[in-house]
Amino acid sequence: MSKKHSKFADFCVGLVVKIIIRFLCSLPHNVCFKLSNIFGLLSYLVLRKRRKIAVRNLSNTIYDESEYKVIKETVKQIFINIALTSIEFARFPVLLKDIDKMGIIYNVDILKSALKNGNGALMVVPHSANWELAGAQLNASGIPVSVVARPLDFPSVDKIVNNHREKAGLYIIPKKNALRNIMTALKQGRVVCLLIDQNSKDASLFVPFLGKSAATVASIASLSFKTEAPIFIGFPYRENKRQFAIISGPIKPTWTGNRKLDNLRITAILTHILEGFIRRYPEQWLWLHQRWKTRPRPQDFGYFDDTGRVLNL
Repeated sequence: MSKKHSKFADFCVGLVVKIIIRFLCSLPHNVCFKLSNIFGLLSYLVLRKRRKIAVRNLSNTIYDESEYKVIKETVKQIFINIALTSIEFARFPVLLKDIDKMGIIYNVDILKSALKNGNGALMVVPHSANWELAGAQLNASGIPVSVVARPLDFPSVDKIVNNHREKAGLYIIPKKNALRNIMTALKQGRVVCLLIDQNSKDASLFVPFLGKSAATVASIASLSFKTEAPIFIGFPYRENKRQFAIISGPIKPTWTGNRKLDNLRITAILTHILEGFIRRYPEQWLWLHQRWKTRPRPQDFGYFDDTGRVLNL
């Protein structure tokens, strides 16, 4: 839920953001890479709480606590990636002019072929590399893209962000009460991108993710069942100062008749695929949030515990 701010505070924040965007758009691309290193390392030093969360998340999942030097360096790179992602997004008006030079999306033809069925497609995307740029790259390749996103705390900043997204050809679906708009987008033959790799408080399923049970959005499988839209995974990643993305799929769910159990199984498959990519590029994923904050309750249906067992069926 967005926090409410006074109109004056909202105006001031929006004005500052516009000034920063104009400044960043005036800079050469190589200078922005250097700035991202500076701002990323400064954020690493200043944002102590987020740094601790990232260290704890990495220590409890893909690294051992004894590998502190590796964890420390990975966390630094995570902050640098976030800084670069923020700067790149601010520079969308400039970058979009030469978006074909930014990188390549692999397996676009498979996605285009799936769209010929007229049911659209669902795409699961993680907060990796520059996920916003990945949507713009996908649209530039001839794929109509809709993105489910929650509004930001400051309406003025939310408007700026959505204007940037719309310039990239992305259609924004507000997260609140999104179901009807998602169904409409799929009927129009669009690809609807959803990010399911953050902690989910409501209507979630608990599935294994990086070795721990994680509360995960439960709507993907149900949407596929209702609309017959195939599911794809899109994973953006950086290499040699360029951004690429791999599209995996289509994943065509099989249904046993037990909708709740099917939702749990398919959600677990999707998160397992995401996990494989994240383990390969850990420094590019968003480790700064409390992914495993929400824990299963005894009354929750069919959840995976931290050992991988399915309980309460």
